[in-house]
Order: sequence, then structure tokens, then C-alpha cells
Amino acid sequence: MPSLDDSTSLGVSLAAAGVGWAEPFRLVDPTPGVVTVSRQVGGDFWERVLCGHVTFTADATAGTRNPRFQILDGQARVLYEANLSTGVVASTAVIASIGTNGNPSLAASGFTQASIPDLILPSGYTMQFTANVVGPADAWTGAIFLLGRYPTSAVRTGTAG
Repeated sequence: MPSLDDSTSLGVSLAAAGVGWAEPFRLVDPTPGVVTVSRQVGGDFWERVLCGHVTFTADATAGTRNPRFQILDGQARVLYEANLSTGVVASTAVIASIGTNGNPSLAASGFTQASIPDLILPSGYTMQFTANVVGPADAWTGAIFLLGRYPTSAVRTGTAG
């Protein structure tokens, strides 16, 4: 499994990553009340999150939920986080899209868009949609990532500095 330390940087150009391809990954809708829906980079690949989409629907339980997108390293530390709304209240839904180099446009309900960094993630890293709290019937549905995938043997990492 590839690993990164403080002196390693990730290349973000296609030339640095060699041959790769784009592939959609649909996540299975979790049962209602689940806090997080995620995908871990696995096997002999590095992956670039090109864009993603998810719907978060809040049940009638009072309270404000704050859905967001996160990138976690191999030790489950949050490396990046982007809000997907300005706060979802009871009985509303947010239909969120994420993409690199986008213009954020957040709302409490309806369509929202969040911008994410252009990074290539090694095996063991996780991309996820999560919320601070969820009601018992809150639901994540239709989660999908469009990923650039690169064989580990084709990815070069340079040293920072």
C-alpha cells in the first residue's frame, strides 16, 4: 500500500499520473439514520475525485444538520472538508454536487455546489459524505463519484521542497 510522509507531494497533472481513465462509482444507499456514506481508495490504484453528487434528506426530527464532503488519510484523519449546505433543517433536502475548481453555491435546501481541491489520493485514503448529526430517518441517496483512476505503477510522487 502506498504511503505518504511530510516530504511527499501528490502530482495533480495527468502527465505526472501517467495513463489513467475516468470511472463512475455509485455508492449503495445506506439505511436511514446513517451518519456517513464513503468510498475508500483500494487496491493498486490512486484516485482523483473529479466530481460527485448526493442527496441528503432530513426527517421531521427537530435540529439542523450540516452535511459535508471529507477526504481522510489512511489513519482516518480529516485532511479536507467542504460544507454541502448552510444547514439542513427538519423535513427538507439538499441535492449537493462537488467538483474541482467550481464556484461554491450553498443553500439550506434545494441544489447546492461545493468546490473541492484537485488531488490524487493513494490507496487507503477515503472520500465521504457525512453529517454532524442525523435523525433516525435522515437519508443519504444517490451518492456517486466520478473518479480518475491511475495504476499505482504509473503514479510518480516527488519530494516537497
